[in-house]
Amino acid sequence: MGATLLPTLLLAAGCSSGTKTPTASPASPQTSATAASPSPSPSASEPQSANGSGGLSQAEFVAAVKKAIASKRSAHMEMQMSTTQGVISAQGEVSYAGKQSAMAMTMTIPGLSSGKVEMRVVDGIIYMAMPPMTPAGKFLKIDPNAKSGPFAGQFGGLGDQLDPRRSVDAFGTGLKKLEYVGNESVDGEDMDHYVLTVDSSAGLKALGQQVPSGVPKTMTYDLWLDSHNLMRRMKMDLSGLSMDSRMSQWGEPVHIVAPPRAAQMMAPGTTG
Repeated sequence: MGATLLPTLLLAAGCSSGTKTPTASPASPQTSATAASPSPSPSASEPQSANGSGGLSQAEFVAAVKKAIASKRSAHMEMQMSTTQGVISAQGEVSYAGKQSAMAMTMTIPGLSSGKVEMRVVDGIIYMAMPPMTPAGKFLKIDPNAKSGPFAGQFGGLGDQLDPRRSVDAFGTGLKKLEYVGNESVDGEDMDHYVLTVDSSAGLKALGQQVPSGVPKTMTYDLWLDSHNLMRRMKMDLSGLSMDSRMSQWGEPVHIVAPPRAAQMMAPGTTG
């Protein structure tokens, strides 16, 4: 759903804030992709079996969620991630309408003098404005397939990770247990609350990600679905990192565009 990728991208942005400002070099021309407000926080009760309790069974879950998002092609995302350094927040849009998914995101990261990071993903390329690492109005161009440079090998499988359908597949690949908490009224809207226990290695590998050292064998996610089985909220806690992401405005039109060529700059030492 994109939320699986976001912690990696956000942490990379935060850690890169101390890197030397790269020297600008020619970059590709402007390209674009056409794609699409946060859900309130529900209260939780003790989980119960998903079978026979009114919720989807483990066998039904992945197929039902994939069917719900199949024709939507876009969504709005909001996220907060609590770390030992503070709270990282992000909001933006993701489009998975074409051959390659696209995303536009604005982030607030503790410790950055500017406080704001802007990220766009268009045609498989990441563009990041990270003052003071990048001059005002400039975006660092990051090719996930670059063989050298400061970001080489860090964003493999990017397109798959941005596509919420692939995130659901990853959940399905690693899903070991599904518990249905119950139907909860969230500001007048009914949500079905599930707890997923996922095999960490299987889920991350399905998204093309390496399994970081120290990651537990299984991870637990709280997931809320609306009456159409659309994902609306996901929470997870892992080794001092807490993430709460929300998705809304499914299927609404969104236009995501790469920065103009004059605003793009390459990381030093990058080669294809």
